[in-house]
Amino acid sequence: MEKYLFFDIDGTLLSHTEGISPSTVEALRLCKEKGYKIFICTGRSYAGVPELIYSFNFDGIIAAAGGYIKVGDEVIFSHEIPDHLVDNIVYHLNKHNTPFILEGTEYIYTDKELLRDFELRTEELKKIKEKSKYEHSAYDYMFVAHKNIDEYYENRTPISAMAIHGDGPESYREFESFIDRDFYLIKYEKFADLVPKGVNKFTGIQLILDHFRANLKDTIAFGDSLNDYEMIKFCEIGVAVGNASDPLKEVADYITDDIHHDGIYNALKHFNII
Repeated sequence: MEKYLFFDIDGTLLSHTEGISPSTVEALRLCKEKGYKIFICTGRSYAGVPELIYSFNFDGIIAAAGGYIKVGDEVIFSHEIPDHLVDNIVYHLNKHNTPFILEGTEYIYTDKELLRDFELRTEELKKIKEKSKYEHSAYDYMFVAHKNIDEYYENRTPISAMAIHGDGPESYREFESFIDRDFYLIKYEKFADLVPKGVNKFTGIQLILDHFRANLKDTIAFGDSLNDYEMIKFCEIGVAVGNASDPLKEVADYITDDIHHDGIYNALKHFNII
């Protein structure tokens, strides 16, 4: 029986401290061996997905939380934020001294404050990699090199999502009213994802299913955070890893072990997928 499996990256396949565990590597290999279709389904923009992850032979990718979809070499959907809306948002954020990241299909652009944080985090992960037993270390899956925000205005490239670094979930109230007509925010403790209305990971999954003329009953989704909410709720089987947020666990059909205790492998075993 054909199965369509959708995997979030950060916090689901990838531990930000260790990397991708050997059991997860083996689980993905077995899925392919058995002929199942496997897909990345990430909040990262396409430019933020490292080449190394394609070594698992995914059949396609849903990036930017549903804003960009590629199957094989074919882009089947791409939602770009119009330049004037990018400009309006950037102006508002700069006016309120709020750091941000522009995430696109070709590049990622970051203001100077966050660039420095990115550089420091990279150095930390380099040290962890030296001690890690994982072949696929967290360092290998860092976001690709960011460009300075000034470079965006020198040579505009498509932007599909944004990350806003405020002072916690309550700090976005004014900004939410500013963007309410066109976007919504997925708020986390240290940042928020800005996503176009009508776009989420599950809308991306629906387009994948249409492309393959597949049925929703053959889907399984795996996730850990709020941008996984719709796909965990509406796929035939929604699996939350043990380290997932409470709202996600509430709508999941199954809660597996956490990312550091073979969560993906054990869930696939539980459902007799591998």
